[in-house]
Amino acid sequence: MALNLKTLGTRSASAAVFVIVLLSAVAYGYASCLLLFFLVALLGLNEYYRLSEKLNAAPYKLVGTAFGITLFAWFSLPALQIWLHMDLTGLGRALAGALLLCPFVFLLIALFSDHPSNLWNILHSLLGLLYVVLPFSLLIIIP
Repeated sequence: MALNLKTLGTRSASAAVFVIVLLSAVAYGYASCLLLFFLVALLGLNEYYRLSEKLNAAPYKLVGTAFGITLFAWFSLPALQIWLHMDLTGLGRALAGALLLCPFVFLLIALFSDHPSNLWNILHSLLGLLYVVLPFSLLIIIP
């Protein structure tokens, strides 16, 4: 992509606003960083699914978003245990079980779908989780 001078000012201004929001979240505390990364992960996952539709895929958005929320919650659980002073071990086990079921749920949905390229759709749905949600989830566990 070539440098477009017409949109350079708009991109620079939006980047400056995001940096200010990020620094404010870091200065305010852990909960604000958790919320900011959660929102950015969900917005990024939605954008990824919209871009994959332009590649003639039909990702399973609702199920993918649900598993994205589950993945983010599972990675943020240890920090939430410390922050809330509660034992969330049972919730962690339930979230881990749900994450283990993720590929099977996608396969089950594809089995009853009448779209011609189900494997392509499953791959786009799962890669959205790995490409967008997982990095933001891993940012949460950095001390």
